[in-house]
Amino acid sequence: MVTTIQVQEATRDRLEKLKDHPRETFDELLQDLIALKEEENLELSEEAIKAIERSEEDFRKGRVYTTQELTKKLGIRWPLK
Repeated sequence: MVTTIQVQEATRDRLEKLKDHPRETFDELLQDLIALKEEENLELSEEAIKAIERSEEDFRKGRVYTTQELTKKLGIRWPLK
């Protein structure tokens, strides 16, 4: 079902500027904006938060590898060709 919404002309102009390409429909643009807003509102799980905290602790304590150190340790040539 298709419906019509009313927006101020200034709002329409701002939406027009947000389009990725001239032929993008306002429906496509609004779907993208809604998806971004929904992603912004997502909460991290307790498990994800704990994993981030462990990673931050590792970083603070220097338990990290540079790309060069890791590739050497794994026996990978860098840069990859």
